[in-house]
Amino acid sequence: MKAIVGFVLMVVASYYAEAQEVSQNNYTGSWSSNGSWVDGSAPETANLPVVARNFQINGYISVGTAPAPAPGSVTALSFQSNRDAYDFTVSDTLVVYGDVVFTNKSMNLVIDPGAVMIILGNLTMANKIELASSGSLVVSGDFYKSGSSNQGDYTGTGNVYAGSYSGVAGDFVPDSSEKDVDNDLRNDFPDIYDFVQNNGSAPLPITLLSFNYELVDGNVNLIWATASEENNDYFTIQRSTDGKVFENIEQIAGRGTTSDEQRYSFLDRNPIYGTSYYRLLQTDYDGTEHNVAIKAVFNTSVKSFAIFPSPAAEGQDVKIYTGADNSEALNLEVYSGAGQLLYAQESHAEAGYTVISSGLRSGLYVIKLTTGSLTKTGKLIVE
Repeated sequence: MKAIVGFVLMVVASYYAEAQEVSQNNYTGSWSSNGSWVDGSAPETANLPVVARNFQINGYISVGTAPAPAPGSVTALSFQSNRDAYDFTVSDTLVVYGDVVFTNKSMNLVIDPGAVMIILGNLTMANKIELASSGSLVVSGDFYKSGSSNQGDYTGTGNVYAGSYSGVAGDFVPDSSEKDVDNDLRNDFPDIYDFVQNNGSAPLPITLLSFNYELVDGNVNLIWATASEENNDYFTIQRSTDGKVFENIEQIAGRGTTSDEQRYSFLDRNPIYGTSYYRLLQTDYDGTEHNVAIKAVFNTSVKSFAIFPSPAAEGQDVKIYTGADNSEALNLEVYSGAGQLLYAQESHAEAGYTVISSGLRSGLYVIKLTTGSLTKTGKLIVE
């Protein structure tokens, strides 16, 4: 089976807001083709958005043609200033044959989980640029960021692979996300590396239709589908707490060689609470292994949030009922009524609750619980 980097994320009809340019789902085509777009009209590639709107890339869309020009010679995609109220979102695969330029306060670049944006050229970002990535951004040439590193934000758990970093790009991209093409991309996604090294002349193989998950009674159910398979012996499911060091947890038999759609699933009955990462590997009959996809999963055992007693007496222990498993670390913060943080603690629920024993004096307090992306708040009165 060929290595896989494309992803199709289901987009419900209600998502297609009027002020949005959307590419076709599960579709391979050129940006300049009218058939690539839901509204049947290909947008410009310069000074985006010409008409103020969001962009959503849902299929495999390419800008320009192979082979890619020398970095720095052709601007293939550019974004105009003062459009920071809008998002340019890649939910599947976008390949740009040439340079990409974001001017001051351009559109926000968003790369969804599992998605990939490949720039066969240089990437230039001016100041006050927002980049949110839970997927992969690959720049074959130089990634240049002007201004200062705090004029704009980088958020997410994705990775940036670049031939080089200049300006403040090295400070703008967190160390945990900053990687290079020659070593990291070669190791993480060898097929994308070969694609980049050949200036995009060889077709980028895309046979994975989807790789998603659902939470079922606290378990993580991984679901994936392929459009075709070639010499596919088996899949390996790996899991990680940091997205870097993975362990094998299951092996799933492949379907050999087929051009028909195939569906797979695996239920992890011993998931990691908080944020974890699942990696899908595929092995051919000859033993050749491919990195297929990575999915970030947030899972929590928190079932409720109740403070007892409230009102409480001065110095009395207070219990925070969450129903959480004692293996999940919960972060608790206590704020005064004026919003001042009084203290914080990390704890594990015992018998479904966590105890706060701080000797609080009479007054109004706010209790805040966080675990991963989940936040709960409640009021506590001490008499």
